[in-house]
Amino acid sequence: MKKKHARHLVAFSIFFYLISFLLVENNTHANIFEIRYGGVKNDSSVSIKRFNDGCFIIAGTTQSFGSGETDGYLIKIDDVGNVLWEKTYGGASKDSFSEALITTDGGIIAIGSSLSYGSSRGKFYLIKTDKDGNEEWMKTFGHQDYSLGFSVDQTDDDGFILLGNSTETDAWLDFRLTKLDKLGNEEWTKFISRSQDDTGRCVKQTSDGGYILTGLSGGWSSSPKMWIIRTNSKGEKIWDKTYGGLDRDNWDYGYYINESKDGNFVALGRIYDEANKFDIAFIKIDQDGNEIWFHKYGGSENDFGNEFIEIDEGYAIVGTTSSFGLTCNEVFLIETDENGIISYTQTFKHSENSSGGAGIATISNNHYAIIANTAVYDNNSDIYFIDFDKSVSCKDTDNDGVQDSLDKCPNTPSNLAVYSNGCVAEDIYDQVNTLNAAVNEKNAIINQLNEDISKMFTKQELEGIVSKVLMWGDTNGDGKIGLKEAINALLITAGVDEE
Repeated sequence: MKKKHARHLVAFSIFFYLISFLLVENNTHANIFEIRYGGVKNDSSVSIKRFNDGCFIIAGTTQSFGSGETDGYLIKIDDVGNVLWEKTYGGASKDSFSEALITTDGGIIAIGSSLSYGSSRGKFYLIKTDKDGNEEWMKTFGHQDYSLGFSVDQTDDDGFILLGNSTETDAWLDFRLTKLDKLGNEEWTKFISRSQDDTGRCVKQTSDGGYILTGLSGGWSSSPKMWIIRTNSKGEKIWDKTYGGLDRDNWDYGYYINESKDGNFVALGRIYDEANKFDIAFIKIDQDGNEIWFHKYGGSENDFGNEFIEIDEGYAIVGTTSSFGLTCNEVFLIETDENGIISYTQTFKHSENSSGGAGIATISNNHYAIIANTAVYDNNSDIYFIDFDKSVSCKDTDNDGVQDSLDKCPNTPSNLAVYSNGCVAEDIYDQVNTLNAAVNEKNAIINQLNEDISKMFTKQELEGIVSKVLMWGDTNGDGKIGLKEAINALLITAGVDEE
Protein backbone atom coordinates (compact mmCIF):
# COMPACT_ATOMS: atom_id res chain seq x y z
CA MET A 1 0.00 0.00 0.00
CA LYS A 2 1.27 3.43 -0.86
CA LYS A 3 2.28 5.57 2.11
CA LYS A 4 -0.25 8.22 1.09
CA HIS A 5 -3.05 5.66 1.21
CA ALA A 6 -1.83 4.30 4.54
CA ARG A 7 -1.99 7.83 5.94
CA HIS A 8 -5.55 8.15 4.63
CA LEU A 9 -6.56 4.87 6.29
CA VAL A 10 -5.36 6.14 9.65
CA ALA A 11 -7.19 9.44 9.17
CA PHE A 12 -10.41 7.68 8.12
CA SER A 13 -10.25 5.44 11.18
CA ILE A 14 -9.89 8.45 13.47
CA PHE A 15 -12.91 10.10 11.95
CA PHE A 16 -15.13 6.99 12.16
CA TYR A 17 -14.21 6.60 15.80
CA LEU A 18 -14.97 10.21 16.66
CA ILE A 19 -18.14 10.46 14.57
CA SER A 20 -19.64 7.29 16.08
CA PHE A 21 -19.47 8.94 19.50
CA LEU A 22 -20.84 12.23 18.21
CA LEU A 23 -23.88 10.42 16.83
CA VAL A 24 -24.53 8.75 20.17
CA GLU A 25 -24.19 11.99 22.14
CA ASN A 26 -26.47 14.02 19.89
CA ASN A 27 -29.28 11.49 19.82
CA THR A 28 -29.12 10.46 23.45
CA HIS A 29 -29.81 14.07 24.44
CA ALA A 30 -32.47 14.78 21.81
CA ASN A 31 -34.98 15.63 24.56
CA ILE A 32 -32.78 18.44 25.91
CA PHE A 33 -32.40 21.84 24.28
CA GLU A 34 -29.80 24.18 25.77
CA ILE A 35 -28.67 27.74 25.07
CA ARG A 36 -26.50 30.34 26.81
CA TYR A 37 -27.04 34.08 27.15
CA GLY A 38 -24.55 36.70 28.26
CA GLY A 39 -21.53 38.76 27.35
CA VAL A 40 -17.83 38.86 28.11
CA LYS A 41 -18.17 39.36 31.89
CA ASN A 42 -20.30 37.82 34.64
CA ASP A 43 -24.01 37.46 33.91
CA SER A 44 -26.37 35.42 36.07
CA SER A 45 -30.00 34.39 36.35
CA VAL A 46 -32.31 34.02 39.34
CA SER A 47 -35.75 33.13 37.96
CA ILE A 48 -37.77 32.14 34.92
CA LYS A 49 -41.51 32.55 34.38
CA ARG A 50 -43.72 31.56 31.43
CA PHE A 51 -46.15 33.88 29.67
CA ASN A 52 -49.51 32.58 28.46
CA ASP A 53 -48.24 32.74 24.86
CA GLY A 54 -45.44 30.28 25.63
CA CYS A 55 -42.64 32.86 25.86
CA PHE A 56 -40.45 33.23 28.95
CA ILE A 57 -39.03 36.06 31.03
CA ILE A 58 -35.61 35.45 32.58
CA ALA A 59 -34.44 37.72 35.40
CA GLY A 60 -30.93 38.18 36.66
CA THR A 61 -27.95 40.47 36.90
CA THR A 62 -25.47 41.58 34.25
CA GLN A 63 -21.95 42.89 34.37
CA SER A 64 -21.53 42.71 30.58
CA PHE A 65 -24.26 45.19 29.64
CA GLY A 66 -25.90 48.30 31.07
CA SER A 67 -24.62 51.55 32.53
CA GLY A 68 -23.48 50.58 36.03
CA GLU A 69 -21.02 48.23 37.67
CA THR A 70 -23.85 45.69 37.58
CA ASP A 71 -27.47 46.11 36.47
CA GLY A 72 -30.73 44.28 36.80
CA TYR A 73 -31.26 42.19 33.66
CA LEU A 74 -34.43 40.98 31.94
CA ILE A 75 -34.47 38.76 28.85
CA LYS A 76 -37.64 37.73 27.01
CA ILE A 77 -37.26 34.62 24.84
CA ASP A 78 -39.70 32.71 22.67
CA ASP A 79 -40.55 29.03 23.13
CA VAL A 80 -37.38 27.89 21.32
CA GLY A 81 -34.98 30.24 23.09
CA ASN A 82 -34.73 33.09 20.57
CA VAL A 83 -34.20 36.46 22.28
CA LEU A 84 -37.17 38.78 21.67
CA TRP A 85 -35.71 41.59 23.76
CA GLU A 86 -33.25 42.17 26.58
CA LYS A 87 -33.05 45.21 28.84
CA THR A 88 -30.98 46.45 31.75
CA TYR A 89 -32.07 48.49 34.76
CA GLY A 90 -30.11 50.47 37.32
CA GLY A 91 -27.82 53.41 38.03
CA ALA A 92 -24.09 54.00 38.14
CA SER A 93 -23.26 51.59 40.97
CA LYS A 94 -24.26 47.97 41.71
CA ASP A 95 -27.87 46.96 41.07
CA SER A 96 -29.27 43.44 40.80
CA PHE A 97 -32.47 41.42 40.55
CA SER A 98 -33.36 38.55 42.88
CA GLU A 99 -36.74 37.56 41.43
CA ALA A 100 -39.24 38.55 38.75
CA LEU A 101 -42.92 37.70 38.19
CA ILE A 102 -45.43 38.17 35.41
CA THR A 103 -48.18 40.47 36.68
CA THR A 104 -51.92 40.21 36.11
CA ASP A 105 -51.79 43.01 33.51
CA GLY A 106 -49.25 41.02 31.46
CA GLY A 107 -46.27 43.11 32.58
CA ILE A 108 -43.33 42.26 34.81
CA ILE A 109 -42.39 43.08 38.40
CA ALA A 110 -38.76 42.56 39.46
CA ILE A 111 -37.22 42.90 42.91
CA GLY A 112 -33.61 43.13 43.94
CA SER A 113 -31.13 45.41 45.63
CA SER A 114 -29.56 48.73 44.66
CA LEU A 115 -26.48 50.65 45.70
CA SER A 116 -27.14 53.38 43.13
CA TYR A 117 -30.00 55.22 44.83
CA GLY A 118 -29.25 56.69 48.23
CA SER A 119 -27.34 53.92 49.99
CA SER A 120 -23.84 52.55 49.56
CA ARG A 121 -24.85 49.28 51.25
CA GLY A 122 -28.19 48.56 49.59
CA LYS A 123 -31.89 49.30 49.37
CA PHE A 124 -34.87 47.29 48.19
CA TYR A 125 -35.05 47.88 44.43
CA LEU A 126 -38.36 47.37 42.60
CA ILE A 127 -39.06 47.79 38.87
CA LYS A 128 -42.47 47.50 37.19
CA THR A 129 -42.48 47.18 33.39
CA ASP A 130 -44.98 46.57 30.62
CA LYS A 131 -44.90 43.34 28.57
CA ASP A 132 -42.05 44.70 26.44
CA GLY A 133 -39.82 45.59 29.39
CA ASN A 134 -40.45 49.32 29.25
CA GLU A 135 -40.19 50.78 32.76
CA GLU A 136 -43.51 52.02 34.18
CA TRP A 137 -42.22 52.88 37.63
CA MET A 138 -39.26 52.30 39.93
CA LYS A 139 -39.18 52.33 43.75
CA THR A 140 -36.56 51.88 46.44
CA PHE A 141 -37.22 51.11 50.12
CA GLY A 142 -35.02 51.07 53.19
CA HIS A 143 -32.66 53.40 55.01
CA GLN A 144 -29.11 54.57 54.41
CA ASP A 145 -27.40 51.55 55.90
CA TYR A 146 -28.40 48.06 54.74
CA SER A 147 -31.59 46.68 53.16
CA LEU A 148 -31.68 43.89 50.56
CA GLY A 149 -34.78 42.75 48.66
CA PHE A 150 -35.16 39.06 47.77
CA SER A 151 -38.79 38.20 47.05
CA VAL A 152 -41.99 39.67 45.58
CA ASP A 153 -45.51 38.34 45.14
CA GLN A 154 -48.56 40.00 43.64
CA THR A 155 -51.47 40.21 46.07
CA ASP A 156 -55.19 39.68 45.41
CA ASP A 157 -55.80 43.47 45.35
CA ASP A 158 -53.21 43.81 42.49
CA GLY A 159 -50.68 45.23 44.94
CA PHE A 160 -47.39 43.62 45.95
CA ILE A 161 -45.78 42.08 49.00
CA LEU A 162 -41.98 42.33 49.38
CA LEU A 163 -39.56 40.45 51.61
CA GLY A 164 -35.87 40.89 52.40
CA ASN A 165 -33.71 41.97 55.29
CA SER A 166 -32.76 45.28 56.91
CA THR A 167 -30.84 46.86 59.79
CA GLU A 168 -33.39 49.67 60.20
CA THR A 169 -34.45 48.75 63.75
CA ASP A 170 -31.01 47.91 65.21
CA ALA A 171 -27.53 46.80 64.20
CA TRP A 172 -28.71 43.27 63.42
CA LEU A 173 -30.65 42.06 60.37
CA ASP A 174 -34.41 41.56 60.58
CA PHE A 175 -37.01 40.28 58.12
CA ARG A 176 -38.45 43.32 56.33
CA LEU A 177 -42.01 42.65 55.07
CA THR A 178 -43.50 45.49 53.01
CA LYS A 179 -46.96 45.82 51.42
CA LEU A 180 -47.45 48.08 48.38
CA ASP A 181 -50.44 49.16 46.34
CA LYS A 182 -50.54 48.51 42.58
CA LEU A 183 -48.56 51.69 41.85
CA GLY A 184 -45.76 50.80 44.25
CA ASN A 185 -46.80 53.09 47.11
CA GLU A 186 -45.95 51.71 50.55
CA GLU A 187 -48.98 50.75 52.68
CA TRP A 188 -47.20 49.19 55.65
CA THR A 189 -43.89 47.60 56.70
CA LYS A 190 -43.24 45.06 59.44
CA PHE A 191 -39.89 44.04 60.91
CA ILE A 192 -39.79 40.48 62.25
CA SER A 193 -36.91 39.09 64.28
CA ARG A 194 -36.19 35.99 66.33
CA SER A 195 -32.50 36.31 67.13
CA GLN A 196 -29.63 38.43 65.96
CA ASP A 197 -29.37 38.45 62.12
CA ASP A 198 -32.49 37.15 60.36
CA THR A 199 -32.93 37.22 56.59
CA GLY A 200 -36.22 36.78 54.73
CA ARG A 201 -35.80 34.96 51.44
CA CYS A 202 -39.28 34.11 50.07
CA VAL A 203 -42.84 35.35 50.62
CA LYS A 204 -46.16 34.17 49.15
CA GLN A 205 -49.70 35.33 49.81
CA THR A 206 -51.88 32.58 51.27
CA SER A 207 -55.44 31.70 50.29
CA ASP A 208 -56.83 33.46 53.40
CA GLY A 209 -55.16 36.77 52.41
CA GLY A 210 -52.25 36.42 54.82
CA TYR A 211 -48.63 35.58 54.08
CA ILE A 212 -46.19 32.68 54.48
CA LEU A 213 -42.47 33.52 54.75
CA THR A 214 -39.23 31.60 54.93
CA GLY A 215 -35.57 32.42 55.30
CA LEU A 216 -32.80 32.19 57.85
CA SER A 217 -32.74 32.95 61.54
CA GLY A 218 -29.38 33.25 63.27
CA GLY A 219 -26.88 34.49 60.72
CA TRP A 220 -23.42 35.34 61.96
CA SER A 221 -24.47 35.69 65.58
CA SER A 222 -25.83 32.24 66.49
CA SER A 223 -26.61 28.78 65.11
CA PRO A 224 -28.57 29.60 61.90
CA LYS A 225 -31.84 27.78 61.33
CA MET A 226 -34.39 27.50 58.55
CA TRP A 227 -37.25 29.78 59.67
CA ILE A 228 -40.92 29.75 58.58
CA ILE A 229 -43.40 32.45 59.61
CA ARG A 230 -47.14 32.80 58.99
CA THR A 231 -48.80 36.23 59.26
CA ASN A 232 -52.25 37.67 58.77
CA SER A 233 -53.15 40.13 55.99
CA LYS A 234 -51.60 43.01 57.97
CA GLY A 235 -48.25 41.29 58.43
CA GLU A 236 -48.86 40.43 62.08
CA LYS A 237 -47.25 37.16 63.12
CA ILE A 238 -49.59 34.21 63.76
CA TRP A 239 -46.88 31.60 64.39
CA ASP A 240 -43.26 30.79 63.53
CA LYS A 241 -41.21 27.57 63.53
CA THR A 242 -37.53 26.72 62.96
CA TYR A 243 -36.04 23.63 61.34
CA GLY A 244 -32.53 22.17 61.43
CA GLY A 245 -29.88 24.10 63.27
CA LEU A 246 -27.18 21.98 64.85
CA ASP A 247 -25.50 23.90 67.63
CA ARG A 248 -22.82 25.38 65.41
CA ASP A 249 -22.40 27.91 62.63
CA ASN A 250 -23.85 25.74 59.84
CA TRP A 251 -26.15 28.20 58.02
CA ASP A 252 -29.35 26.23 57.48
CA TYR A 253 -31.55 28.27 55.17
CA GLY A 254 -35.09 28.42 53.76
CA TYR A 255 -35.04 29.39 50.07
CA TYR A 256 -38.58 28.90 48.78
CA ILE A 257 -42.09 28.30 50.11
CA ASN A 258 -45.62 28.07 48.74
CA GLU A 259 -49.10 26.94 49.64
CA SER A 260 -49.90 23.49 48.28
CA LYS A 261 -53.10 22.45 46.50
CA ASP A 262 -54.44 20.88 49.71
CA GLY A 263 -54.07 24.14 51.70
CA ASN A 264 -50.92 23.14 53.57
CA PHE A 265 -47.43 24.57 53.01
CA VAL A 266 -44.28 23.19 51.38
CA ALA A 267 -40.83 24.70 51.96
CA LEU A 268 -37.46 24.11 50.31
CA GLY A 269 -34.09 24.86 51.83
CA ARG A 270 -30.80 23.43 52.96
CA ILE A 271 -29.83 21.60 56.14
CA TYR A 272 -26.32 20.90 57.40
CA ASP A 273 -25.99 17.23 58.34
CA GLU A 274 -23.84 15.22 60.70
CA ALA A 275 -21.37 14.46 57.89
CA ASN A 276 -20.46 18.16 57.69
CA LYS A 277 -22.15 18.88 54.35
CA PHE A 278 -25.38 20.47 53.12
CA ASP A 279 -28.42 18.47 52.02
CA ILE A 280 -31.57 19.66 50.28
CA ALA A 281 -34.38 20.02 52.83
CA PHE A 282 -37.98 19.56 51.62
CA ILE A 283 -40.64 20.06 54.26
CA LYS A 284 -44.44 19.92 54.31
CA ILE A 285 -46.29 21.49 57.22
CA ASP A 286 -49.95 22.02 58.04
CA GLN A 287 -51.67 25.40 58.46
CA ASP A 288 -50.44 25.60 62.06
CA GLY A 289 -46.83 24.81 61.20
CA ASN A 290 -46.90 21.20 62.35
CA GLU A 291 -44.65 18.92 60.35
CA ILE A 292 -46.39 16.50 57.94
CA TRP A 293 -43.20 15.18 56.38
CA PHE A 294 -39.54 16.21 56.26
CA HIS A 295 -37.11 14.86 53.64
CA LYS A 296 -33.43 15.43 53.12
CA TYR A 297 -31.93 14.71 49.69
CA GLY A 298 -28.22 14.52 49.06
CA GLY A 299 -25.07 12.48 48.69
CA SER A 300 -21.48 12.63 49.80
CA GLU A 301 -20.97 16.31 48.88
CA ASN A 302 -22.96 19.56 49.13
CA ASP A 303 -26.39 19.68 47.47
CA PHE A 304 -28.78 22.66 47.36
CA GLY A 305 -32.39 23.24 46.34
CA ASN A 306 -33.39 26.64 45.01
CA GLU A 307 -37.01 26.51 43.77
CA PHE A 308 -39.84 24.02 43.28
CA ILE A 309 -43.15 23.85 41.45
CA GLU A 310 -46.16 21.67 42.14
CA ILE A 311 -46.90 19.21 39.31
CA ASP A 312 -49.65 16.65 38.71
CA GLU A 313 -47.71 13.81 40.35
CA GLY A 314 -46.16 15.82 43.20
CA TYR A 315 -43.30 18.33 42.98
CA ALA A 316 -40.36 19.27 40.75
CA ILE A 317 -37.29 20.81 42.41
CA VAL A 318 -34.34 22.52 40.77
CA GLY A 319 -31.03 23.13 42.49
CA THR A 320 -27.34 22.30 42.42
CA THR A 321 -25.52 19.06 43.17
CA SER A 322 -21.91 18.18 43.79
CA SER A 323 -22.79 14.62 44.85
CA PHE A 324 -24.28 13.37 41.59
CA GLY A 325 -23.48 13.81 37.91
CA LEU A 326 -19.98 13.84 36.45
CA THR A 327 -18.53 17.08 37.82
CA CYS A 328 -18.81 19.42 40.77
CA ASN A 329 -21.79 21.81 40.77
CA GLU A 330 -24.26 20.50 38.19
CA VAL A 331 -27.86 21.54 37.69
CA PHE A 332 -30.05 19.13 39.66
CA LEU A 333 -33.68 18.28 38.81
CA ILE A 334 -35.65 16.18 41.29
CA GLU A 335 -39.23 14.94 40.88
CA THR A 336 -41.09 13.64 43.92
CA ASP A 337 -44.52 12.18 44.56
CA GLU A 338 -47.08 14.05 46.67
CA ASN A 339 -45.40 12.74 49.82
CA GLY A 340 -41.96 14.04 48.88
CA ILE A 341 -40.56 10.62 47.90
CA ILE A 342 -38.11 10.92 45.02
CA SER A 343 -39.42 9.40 41.77
CA TYR A 344 -36.92 10.80 39.26
CA THR A 345 -33.64 12.76 39.10
CA GLN A 346 -31.61 14.30 36.28
CA THR A 347 -28.42 16.35 36.20
CA PHE A 348 -27.34 18.87 33.56
CA LYS A 349 -24.15 20.76 32.87
CA HIS A 350 -22.86 22.94 30.10
CA SER A 351 -19.68 21.37 28.70
CA GLU A 352 -17.17 20.82 31.50
CA ASN A 353 -18.14 23.99 33.34
CA SER A 354 -19.77 24.30 36.74
CA SER A 355 -23.49 24.95 36.41
CA GLY A 356 -25.96 25.72 39.22
CA GLY A 357 -29.77 25.59 38.96
CA ALA A 358 -31.70 28.77 39.78
CA GLY A 359 -35.35 28.52 38.66
CA ILE A 360 -37.93 26.29 36.99
CA ALA A 361 -41.18 26.72 35.06
CA THR A 362 -43.64 24.20 33.63
CA ILE A 363 -44.17 24.00 29.88
CA SER A 364 -46.44 20.95 30.02
CA ASN A 365 -46.64 17.75 32.03
CA ASN A 366 -43.08 16.33 32.33
CA HIS A 367 -41.73 19.23 30.25
CA TYR A 368 -39.71 21.93 32.03
CA ALA A 369 -37.92 25.19 31.37
CA ILE A 370 -34.95 25.48 33.73
CA ILE A 371 -32.71 28.48 34.22
CA ALA A 372 -29.22 28.14 35.63
CA ASN A 373 -25.77 29.71 35.62
CA THR A 374 -22.62 28.31 34.10
CA ALA A 375 -18.97 29.30 34.34
CA VAL A 376 -17.33 29.98 30.97
CA TYR A 377 -13.86 30.81 32.24
CA ASP A 378 -12.40 32.96 35.02
CA ASN A 379 -14.43 36.16 35.54
CA ASN A 380 -16.97 35.16 32.91
CA SER A 381 -20.24 33.35 33.58
CA ASP A 382 -23.35 33.03 31.44
CA ILE A 383 -27.05 32.41 31.88
CA TYR A 384 -27.84 28.79 31.02
CA PHE A 385 -31.33 27.91 29.67
CA ILE A 386 -32.46 24.28 29.53
CA ASP A 387 -35.62 23.01 27.82
CA PHE A 388 -36.06 19.45 29.10
CA ASP A 389 -38.88 17.17 27.95
CA LYS A 390 -38.87 14.13 30.17
CA SER A 391 -41.73 12.56 28.20
CA VAL A 392 -39.46 12.07 25.16
CA SER A 393 -37.97 8.64 25.63
CA CYS A 394 -34.22 8.23 25.27
CA LYS A 395 -34.44 4.42 25.21
CA ASP A 396 -32.19 2.84 22.56
CA THR A 397 -33.22 -0.83 22.32
CA ASP A 398 -30.83 -1.85 19.52
CA ASN A 399 -27.95 0.17 20.97
CA ASP A 400 -27.13 1.88 17.68
CA GLY A 401 -26.95 5.35 19.24
CA VAL A 402 -30.41 6.49 18.04
CA GLN A 403 -33.27 6.62 20.55
CA ASP A 404 -36.29 4.44 19.74
CA SER A 405 -38.64 7.37 19.13
CA LEU A 406 -36.39 8.51 16.22
CA ASP A 407 -35.22 5.12 14.94
CA LYS A 408 -36.66 4.30 11.49
CA CYS A 409 -34.60 1.08 11.22
CA PRO A 410 -34.96 -0.84 14.50
CA ASN A 411 -32.80 -3.86 15.34
CA THR A 412 -29.74 -2.47 13.55
CA PRO A 413 -26.52 -4.14 14.74
CA SER A 414 -24.70 -1.82 17.12
CA ASN A 415 -21.36 -2.16 15.29
CA LEU A 416 -22.61 -0.43 12.11
CA ALA A 417 -22.44 3.28 11.39
CA VAL A 418 -25.94 4.77 11.05
CA TYR A 419 -27.51 8.03 10.03
CA SER A 420 -29.52 10.12 12.53
CA ASN A 421 -32.68 8.15 11.57
CA GLY A 422 -31.06 4.87 12.68
CA CYS A 423 -30.62 3.40 9.18
CA VAL A 424 -27.30 1.94 8.04
CA ALA A 425 -25.06 4.35 6.15
CA GLU A 426 -24.48 1.90 3.28
CA ASP A 427 -23.16 4.43 0.78
CA ILE A 428 -20.45 5.38 3.23
CA TYR A 429 -19.42 1.73 3.51
CA ASP A 430 -19.13 1.54 -0.28
CA GLN A 431 -16.61 4.39 -0.20
CA VAL A 432 -14.52 2.99 2.64
CA ASN A 433 -15.15 -0.78 2.59
CA THR A 434 -11.54 -1.46 3.56
CA LEU A 435 -12.32 0.03 6.98
CA ASN A 436 -15.12 -2.35 8.07
CA ALA A 437 -12.83 -4.28 10.37
CA ALA A 438 -11.61 -1.04 11.92
CA VAL A 439 -15.17 0.17 12.52
CA ASN A 440 -16.20 -3.14 14.13
CA GLU A 441 -13.23 -3.09 16.46
CA LYS A 442 -12.73 0.66 16.85
CA ASN A 443 -11.39 0.59 20.40
CA ALA A 444 -8.58 -1.82 19.50
CA ILE A 445 -7.81 0.12 16.33
CA ILE A 446 -7.47 3.42 18.20
CA ASN A 447 -4.89 1.89 20.52
CA GLN A 448 -2.93 0.65 17.52
CA LEU A 449 -3.25 4.03 15.80
CA ASN A 450 -1.56 5.93 18.61
CA GLU A 451 1.84 4.71 17.40
CA ASP A 452 0.99 4.98 13.68
CA ILE A 453 -0.25 8.55 13.99
CA SER A 454 2.96 9.73 15.58
CA LYS A 455 4.92 8.27 12.65
CA MET A 456 2.66 9.44 9.80
CA PHE A 457 1.55 12.87 10.96
CA THR A 458 3.07 15.76 12.78
CA LYS A 459 0.92 17.65 15.28
CA GLN A 460 0.66 20.53 12.82
CA GLU A 461 -0.51 18.20 10.02
CA LEU A 462 -3.26 16.74 12.21
CA GLU A 463 -4.45 20.17 13.25
CA GLY A 464 -4.52 21.19 9.61
CA ILE A 465 -6.63 18.18 8.59
CA VAL A 466 -9.16 18.78 11.37
CA SER A 467 -9.37 22.49 10.57
CA LYS A 468 -9.93 21.87 6.86
CA VAL A 469 -12.54 19.16 7.46
CA LEU A 470 -14.53 21.48 9.71
CA MET A 471 -14.26 24.23 7.09
CA TRP A 472 -15.38 22.03 4.20
CA GLY A 473 -17.72 19.77 6.14
CA ASP A 474 -21.08 21.52 6.35
CA THR A 475 -22.05 21.05 2.70
CA ASN A 476 -25.83 21.29 3.19
CA GLY A 477 -25.69 24.40 5.36
CA ASP A 478 -27.56 22.90 8.34
CA GLY A 479 -24.91 23.90 10.89
CA LYS A 480 -23.89 20.25 11.48
CA ILE A 481 -21.35 17.84 10.04
CA GLY A 482 -22.95 14.45 9.40
CA LEU A 483 -21.08 11.19 8.84
CA LYS A 484 -21.26 11.36 5.03
CA GLU A 485 -20.25 15.04 5.02
CA ALA A 486 -17.24 14.33 7.22
CA ILE A 487 -15.98 11.54 4.96
CA ASN A 488 -16.49 13.61 1.80
CA ALA A 489 -14.69 16.56 3.39
CA LEU A 490 -11.81 14.32 4.39
CA LEU A 491 -11.52 12.99 0.84
CA ILE A 492 -11.31 16.52 -0.49
CA THR A 493 -8.93 18.00 2.06
CA ALA A 494 -6.59 14.97 2.23
CA GLY A 495 -6.29 14.83 -1.60
CA VAL A 496 -7.40 11.19 -2.08
CA ASP A 497 -7.40 10.13 -5.73
CA GLU A 498 -9.70 7.54 -7.30
CA GLU A 499 -7.17 4.77 -6.98
